[in-house]
Amino acid sequence: MSPEEPEWETVSSEFTIRLRDGGVVVIADIKDLVELGEGTAARNAVYRRDGMEIAWEVRDRVPLCTSVVLRADDSGLRTKDLHAIRLDDVREIVYEAVGIGVSNSDGDEFELTPAETRKAVNHAASRRTMTDERLRRVADIHRKAPEGRRTAAVRAAFNVHERTAPRYIAKAKDEGYLRG
Repeated sequence: MSPEEPEWETVSSEFTIRLRDGGVVVIADIKDLVELGEGTAARNAVYRRDGMEIAWEVRDRVPLCTSVVLRADDSGLRTKDLHAIRLDDVREIVYEAVGIGVSNSDGDEFELTPAETRKAVNHAASRRTMTDERLRRVADIHRKAPEGRRTAAVRAAFNVHERTAPRYIAKAKDEGYLRG
């Protein structure tokens, strides 16, 4: 190789965190950060342990489980194996490992403690704040959907319960984003 030719090195932004429970959390791209609740975290993370793989993605500031893969040992999978998966607990484990970065009013950046992280993740996952942006999106989806399918369209777009979609629509109307 001549001195003029650059040496190429493959650089990965994947990051693996080993956990005390024997599992690992893998972040595919440590540089792909998004808002989670009031802080910032990696967009995608995967928890792996004992033939189980659970993928998480932050969407609209909320950590969502996007897939669960189980691999059976010699005894096969049983109903109790499925019941033993506690997604809320796994979510806490994942985001305690990943961490949530925040900044104060002075612009200083720091990472939340594990207890603060659990609280922040559970709060973000428990209730989706109806921001102006979310209400505009509800109104837009509602307007574009065919008559008779509008509530179903909002329900599908936000992955909410059938009783929640009408509340979203009512809130959009109350705030003036929809006529009605």
